[in-house]
Amino acid sequence: METSRDPLLHDLIRQEQRQADRVAAARAEAEQIVAQAEAEAAKLIERSQAETEAAASAALESARQEAEAERQRIVSAAREHADRIRAQADANRERAVKLVLDQVLP
Repeated sequence: METSRDPLLHDLIRQEQRQADRVAAARAEAEQIVAQAEAEAAKLIERSQAETEAAASAALESARQEAEAERQRIVSAAREHADRIRAQADANRERAVKLVLDQVLP
C-alpha cells in the first residue's frame, strides 16, 4: 500500500507545484499590468496638464486681445467725443468773440 501512495503523492506534489507556478505567473502578470496602467495614467496626466496649460494660455491671450480691443474702442470713442466738443468750441468761439465785440464796441 505504501508503494501505491508514492505515485499519488508525487502526482499531488506536481499538481500543487503547477498551481503554485500558475499563481506566481498570475501575480507577475498582474504586477506588470498594474505597472503598465500606472505608466499610461502618468502619461495621460502629463498630456492633460500640457493641454490644460495650453488652453489656459490661449484663453489668457484671447482675454488680453479682447481687453486691448475694448480699450482701443473706448479710446477711439473718447477721441471722437473730444473732437466733436472741440469742433463745437471752435464754432462757438466765433460767436462768442462777435458777442463780446458787440457789447464792448457799440
